[in-house]
Amino acid sequence: MRRVKHAGELAECANTFCSSSAWQRWTRQTSGVTVNGSWYCSDRCSQSALTALLPALPRFSGEAGRSVYRLPFGLLMLARGVIDESQLKTAVETQRQQPQMKIGRCLESLGAVTGAEITRTLGAQHCVPVLVGFEPELDGGVPLALLESSRCIVFRGNYHPEMLYVGFEVAIDRPLLSAIEQVLGCRCEPCIVDGAIIGAQIEHRQRQRNPDEILFATPGGCTEVARSIHSYALQVRADTIRVASTRHHYWARVNGFRQLDLLFRSAD
Repeated sequence: MRRVKHAGELAECANTFCSSSAWQRWTRQTSGVTVNGSWYCSDRCSQSALTALLPALPRFSGEAGRSVYRLPFGLLMLARGVIDESQLKTAVETQRQQPQMKIGRCLESLGAVTGAEITRTLGAQHCVPVLVGFEPELDGGVPLALLESSRCIVFRGNYHPEMLYVGFEVAIDRPLLSAIEQVLGCRCEPCIVDGAIIGAQIEHRQRQRNPDEILFATPGGCTEVARSIHSYALQVRADTIRVASTRHHYWARVNGFRQLDLLFRSAD
């Protein structure tokens, strides 16, 4: 944890190899850049920090970071009395013929269950709350590309305004929850939301694309990503940079006279 600077005390650059003189650091006390909570006295030191930070961020692959549950979805619906054995067998056969369909959607296509029953069972499967019966007001703090890649929405509750609720359609993406907490400095609570609500909210965001959300579709190495973040930080005269990783992206929020969200596809 960074030591609190008392009045009149010289700010300390977090770069252990900083070559700036005491006079230079003193003149930069009201400037410099804070990267993930640590203060750096110059653009050169902040770029060095980014170059070292990116390779140290967690890397995820495949289904890593998704919730693990013990009882398969179909058997859980059977155990809860939502369906019978005949309906489950028919749904399994349908899924065998159409492997891209989830077992819940197979049951729904057969008329055996409703969307609300699927949502409630998913909540029980993941041991998290469910949202049914109303559409929440979407919070715009998380970039669209992250919502699309994890098939989720983000909203605030009425009783805990400091907490963000992240509603997923099927699987809980734990790395995304961690990244939101790191970048936005808030607490996140996962829940299950009906897929139709998520689809409608994402489509609404797609129609109102934010020019301050910049997506780099081509995967890049850590050095290249760090260089790009630093370049945008210079453009907006940033004083704060927060960086985190998700399953598919590096996410950098750059705050200066303009706030930018930079999304970089992580290289495999």
